[in-house]
Amino acid sequence: MKPLRILIIGAGLGGLAAAAGLQKLGHLVSVFEQASNLGEIGAGIMLTPNAVRALDYVGALPEVRSRAVEPEMSYLRHYQTGEILGERQVEGAYQAEYGTPMYNIHRADLHHALASVVRSRDPASIQLDHAFEGLGERSDGIETWFGNGRRYPGDVVIGADGIRSAVRRVGLGIDSPPRFTNFVAWRGLTPLERLPKRLRGSSMTSWVSPDRHIIEYAVGDLKNYVALALQPGWRSETWSTPSSIDEVLETFPDWHEDITTIIKATPSGGSYKFALFDHDPLPSWTRGRMTLLGDAAHAMLPLMAQGSAMAMEDAAVLSRAFEAAGTPEEALARYEKARRDRTSWTQLQSRAAREYYHSTDKGKWQAGTQERSRVLYTYDVNTVAV
Repeated sequence: MKPLRILIIGAGLGGLAAAAGLQKLGHLVSVFEQASNLGEIGAGIMLTPNAVRALDYVGALPEVRSRAVEPEMSYLRHYQTGEILGERQVEGAYQAEYGTPMYNIHRADLHHALASVVRSRDPASIQLDHAFEGLGERSDGIETWFGNGRRYPGDVVIGADGIRSAVRRVGLGIDSPPRFTNFVAWRGLTPLERLPKRLRGSSMTSWVSPDRHIIEYAVGDLKNYVALALQPGWRSETWSTPSSIDEVLETFPDWHEDITTIIKATPSGGSYKFALFDHDPLPSWTRGRMTLLGDAAHAMLPLMAQGSAMAMEDAAVLSRAFEAAGTPEEALARYEKARRDRTSWTQLQSRAAREYYHSTDKGKWQAGTQERSRVLYTYDVNTVAV
């Protein structure tokens, strides 16, 4: 296939990873972002082995490694007593078992690494202040237009514009609202220097109770934590709604001293809350020369740390589909066929994961995680059939 002009809507992690993978093949890629500044809010992100392989494929792994932390251990602990309900070696062990390590990284550092790769290949590839408004087919391809009045022709459009994707609504006519999962999450970053030495290590810990849980781990010189609870009455989706430390402590009132120490050490103004939404699996997310990627195609709960991982897998497999196909339409059809079953399974398993993340039963935890981990982490974007 000759080099194509590919238009990507959304400069989040998935959009930038797709741009990097497609640039590697020689395609001319433009990424359109509605924000005026390129950046990523949020806190930590877990890069499981399947995500690490995808980052390696698109060329971002060297910079990611320089900013990431490989955790030593993974623990499951009782929310009140601190009893260890499960533990697993991570450092070295994931490399041995899955062929690829696992890392934890600040979301902004991962976003910066991907943007650096894309811009190093084409400094003009990322266009800011471009709010997507519409698209239409042309005899020679497809055209997009934006709120600033600009229009761009291209050969392919990729919607990587998130859970409320405008590309999905306009291009596919799918306007179903995201499904509120009844979960609310709080996130925060605590400087390690504010914590006792016993809480500064690289290991990650999931604290579980019957109706809520917290995961905490280090990213650089910070301790990242995300605390989830069932709260059906609050539905704000923005990642940047401020919360108070007192609100977090009141929601998790009788939890172990270690976790309350981490929360109390959060700097003033450093705690945020957001509601969690997902989508039911779509039967299709491609039409002609337009397709979706990441949350736009298959938004899911973060309970298995796979939302961003699936977007990065999408990016790598999409690139390989273009390498294998003879036409843009064939490439997008190959991509969707290769991805639909896996992403649908992961969406549904991420919903089901609450059964063991909100359980203090050791047996249920082990049964719930071992097989899912094998299926998720052994997936290789380099060899999966396209």
